Amino acid sequence: MRHPTPDDVHAAVHWALSHDLPTLLAYRQVGHLDRSARWQADAALVARWQQVTQAGGIAPRELVHELPRVHC
Repeated sequence: MRHPTPDDVHAAVHWALSHDLPTLLAYRQVGHLDRSARWQADAALVARWQQVTQAGGIAPRELVHELPRVHC
């Protein structure tokens, strides 16, 4: 299992926030509770993101949505 890039992890987290909350919660729990397993959690999350986004022929970046900014 290779180490994912920080950009891949960032994109996968943003995708999971909008599309797969249970996977994101499981990822965050591992990352916060077991720092030694963090790179494995990163790799698993990126693999899940790539599997789902590439299976449908949708470019991964098309699934990452920015939240609207609120101006006060």
